[in-house]
Amino acid sequence: MKCSILFICLAVMVGCAETLAQTSDLASGTEIRTILLRELTSGGSDEGDAVPLLVMEDVKDASGHILIPKGSIAYGKVAWSRGATTFTSLANEPSRLAITIDRTTAVDGQPVELKADKEDEKGRYRLTQDNTEREKASEALTELLKDVDAKETLEQIQKMFEGGEIPSFRPNTEDLARRLGLANTFALAQKGGLPTIEKLLRDIGRGGLTHIAGAEAGMVIGAIKELANIGGQVGGWIAGRLKGSNIKAYAGTPITVYVAKPVAVKISSG
Repeated sequence: MKCSILFICLAVMVGCAETLAQTSDLASGTEIRTILLRELTSGGSDEGDAVPLLVMEDVKDASGHILIPKGSIAYGKVAWSRGATTFTSLANEPSRLAITIDRTTAVDGQPVELKADKEDEKGRYRLTQDNTEREKASEALTELLKDVDAKETLEQIQKMFEGGEIPSFRPNTEDLARRLGLANTFALAQKGGLPTIEKLLRDIGRGGLTHIAGAEAGMVIGAIKELANIGGQVGGWIAGRLKGSNIKAYAGTPITVYVAKPVAVKISSG
């Protein structure tokens, strides 16, 4: 009798677990909105270099279950990179830059295979002068770039997204964030949380981060987006003063990527 009762209890527990651990299909071709987290240049970026992106919107199923959360990191690499020179122009070989996006991670920890372009046979996404064009620096940013101390801080922010060593934020970052209206960056700076961004960017650079999580994840994600956009505008302002025909894809550039293969994602219904 005791054995029968124990068997019934175990069966009920297993049934409950199966009810809670449901799955939802993440279909091939599902769009994922991301922004570029590393500045890329034709000829300056090497083929095979890592390309990290930040997922900017939750990917949900028809019932509203989150399958890929906002703040997930997608990783890819440079597929083509050729700079423009006088010789290549004469040979009718203009600059070119293309990337592939390989993977991100679902909410249950499963890897999700991605492609950067649904039409390209190898999933390569061609970066061009048109789809990498940046908005011009705002009047407020342009004025700050005229100040030596502010300019040094802004250029340091831009360097955070170049793919090399991540510099530390300078003391006047909080004031600049206030003056530029970077609400998330300013709020995070007031809490002493800017070093969190430095650590996250280092981890992303090493390919060791799948999601930005935690109690203040929304603020941190917002701050990274703001700083990437400012870094891109600063890079565009610097490049605008130089001559050249190379392609530059700045941090903050929006890129839509796609799920390459369907995945059954585990979701919680309770």
